[in-house]
Amino acid sequence: MVASMGAFVAGPPLPLGRPASASRRCSRRRPVAAADAPEPRATLTLPPPARVSRTPPSPPPAPAAAARKALTVAAAAATVAAVVVGTPLVTPVAPAAAALTHERGVSFNEPAALDGYDPASAVVDLAGCLARGQERALTKDLNALEAATGVRVRILTQNTVTPGVAIRDFWGLNATDASILMVVDLRGGNILNFSVSDPVLKKLPDSFWLETTNRYGNLFYVKDKGQDGAILAAVESIKTCLNREGVCRVTPGIGGDQLAVTLACSAVGGAVAGAAARTGGKRFNGPWVLLFAPLWGIFFVSFGVGTVAAREGLASLDVGKEVAAFATAAAATWWWVPKRFGEGGKAAPEGGDDLL
Repeated sequence: MVASMGAFVAGPPLPLGRPASASRRCSRRRPVAAADAPEPRATLTLPPPARVSRTPPSPPPAPAAAARKALTVAAAAATVAAVVVGTPLVTPVAPAAAALTHERGVSFNEPAALDGYDPASAVVDLAGCLARGQERALTKDLNALEAATGVRVRILTQNTVTPGVAIRDFWGLNATDASILMVVDLRGGNILNFSVSDPVLKKLPDSFWLETTNRYGNLFYVKDKGQDGAILAAVESIKTCLNREGVCRVTPGIGGDQLAVTLACSAVGGAVAGAAARTGGKRFNGPWVLLFAPLWGIFFVSFGVGTVAAREGLASLDVGKEVAAFATAAAATWWWVPKRFGEGGKAAPEGGDDLL
């Protein structure tokens, strides 16, 4: 539009002043011949203004990130509940069955994959995760465990070649006998899967298998300890729980990361208790310590020493570390509070203003 209007107004510049003889010429105009008449100028036609829609835009759809965040929070809550309480919010049902099926969920049966393997052996290492010496040692230990507890533990490792459900007929496993099938599947994220019979679930409930799978089968542990290390650690946990009296709801032992979290929780509980003991300017305020007992007790007992004691027993070095972390934090806070805030809460001297 700017270019069209520029062409429309372009032309020779008009004189700013009028000549002296202009008045005389105006009175004696001669008629203009048709040949001398100027050509008519083209008119400029502007397009009509476009209409602007005033309809408010529709709200954007809810982002998928919000849904993923909600699922992540729910999964974290389930994991915390499984570790602290000992009962998972989501119960795993025979996770090894997924490793013995196709992607479409159809059972896979390939007995030919087991050709050359002896059913008397407790380990079938199709993926090559274990050395020959480790296979022989595991078979010896698992056979001794079966003789002592009556529970059959069998291990299958697989990658691209899998026998599917044929492994159950190969070893004669069924749901009524006391048996445990560990499937080490390298095709997924978590490599450990367990199929447990009903008699074993009475002694080792789902909370034990959930924690064992998450602790030893995750990618970080496998990268640090290796595939064979993950298998041996899981077998050792199973052996420890089967040899114990009563129900084993949690995985024995505690990892380094989990121990660091429990020590931090014990220290937080000690800090709360130490601050409550210094309340009111007293050297030890017992009522306030009891008043805040539910708060520091949750950190120290539930998230700290209780978590370690459930996995290692009371007579363990890590339980002593938890108690030391609680006592150290309580003493440090008890000493630091008056240094930072003063001896608040004491009565003011006579004739003086009340201390705030």
